[in-house]
Formats: sequence, C-alpha cells, structure tokens
Amino acid sequence: MKRVEAELFTDGGNHAVVHLPGRKFPGVLMQGDSLHILRSDLAEVVGACERGDLAEAPNSSGGCARWTGRWPG
Repeated sequence: MKRVEAELFTDGGNHAVVHLPGRKFPGVLMQGDSLHILRSDLAEVVGACERGDLAEAPNSSGGCARWTGRWPG
C-alpha cells in the first residue's frame, strides 16, 4: 500500500469528490457500506426486470432513487 495526498473537493459525508495526483479528472469515493446498499438495491431492480415485472422495478429501486433523485422513465 502507498500513501498519497489527494485534493478533497467536498465536505465529508458518505461520498466525496477527490483528485488524485497524476489523474486528469477527479473521482468519486463512496463508503463501502453505502456502496453495498446501492448494489443490493440495484440487484432488486435487476431481479424485477428479469421476472418481467417492470411495474415493480421502480418500487424495488430503494436507494437508487435516493442516489439519483428520480426514477428514469
């Protein structure tokens, strides 16, 4: 493991925008527990879509709607 200094563009929380040395663009850092919740919510949406239950997919989105602020449609 290597320690580096990164430029932080946001104030804490469950995610941050950081700029790492040597990279052209900043990246998004997300806490592992937040990423796990998002992944679980997306798995529910995929499951609903695979079952052909498109009406249920938005209801399965859970945190996805919180992250995006909307359900695409």
